[in-house]
Amino acid sequence: MVRIISKKYANALFSGGGDVDVIFAKLTKLTELFKNPKFVSIINSYEISKSDKSTFVLSLIDDKDAKFENFIKFLSIKGKLSLIPQIREEVRKYISSKSGTIDAVIHCHKELSKSEMDRVTSTISNKLSKKVNMSFVKSNVPCIKVEVPDLNVEIEFREDKIKSDMIDFILKAI
Repeated sequence: MVRIISKKYANALFSGGGDVDVIFAKLTKLTELFKNPKFVSIINSYEISKSDKSTFVLSLIDDKDAKFENFIKFLSIKGKLSLIPQIREEVRKYISSKSGTIDAVIHCHKELSKSEMDRVTSTISNKLSKKVNMSFVKSNVPCIKVEVPDLNVEIEFREDKIKSDMIDFILKAI
């Protein structure tokens, strides 16, 4: 439900015109502030008026323009300032789709070499016919997992599963 609402607000930003990259930068700056518990408590507080919240949020933006100010005020009036991180994510997906790139993440229990990362990146890029921005996350589980969140795709290979399948295959062959 949150994703649907966030997508509607992101679409409103696109239809309003303006530079999407600038909007994304502003939303990214605001999203970083959500890591601070005090900021989140101010945004979620019922004791602070909606206009004070919008004034506070707008005071944290350096480069102000009327459309973005109105957007923040509208979010504040509707009580949706807490959706800023999700709206930012929808804007990121929009920018990625327009540029023909997607983000992917490799989860692995050991470091992958540059050549291995490049090989996985090029394979996924060729299969999807899109440029892939690959990142690496070290995992505690002995497996290799490739995740493409924009497409809701996840591929996982577990070492213990592969070993057990090989043993089963050999036993069936005997």
